[in-house]
Amino acid sequence: MKKKEFTRKILEYNRELFDLLESISGKVAPEEFLGKTIAFREEVKIRDDTYEFDLVVKDYRPIYKPELSIYRDNGVCYEWVYFLEFDIFDRKWKSVLFNDITDHLASELIRELMKFLDDCYKMLVFKML
Repeated sequence: MKKKEFTRKILEYNRELFDLLESISGKVAPEEFLGKTIAFREEVKIRDDTYEFDLVVKDYRPIYKPELSIYRDNGVCYEWVYFLEFDIFDRKWKSVLFNDITDHLASELIRELMKFLDDCYKMLVFKML
């Protein structure tokens, strides 16, 4: 699966989460959050491989910037599979797919990622209340 298609599916399936992340991107972080990072992490098993999903909203002083990463445990270390970040200047999502992945693996990754991102959305909304 190509990077553009993979990114489109991720952004479309979790529109509420990505709209929320876009709305806080580039905003000045409240003083009590300066220097802190909001992070969500989960490991999932797909076939014989372990993947790690990370959703991070970093405090790039003094503004927020969200990033989504997918890593694969290759037995020695975690290698980057996919990276998605919101460019606060262009106000667009930019992504990198580090290796070609099969359509079947992409479907499995997206299915697991959707569960993870749905949970992230609920927790993020809860933290913001």
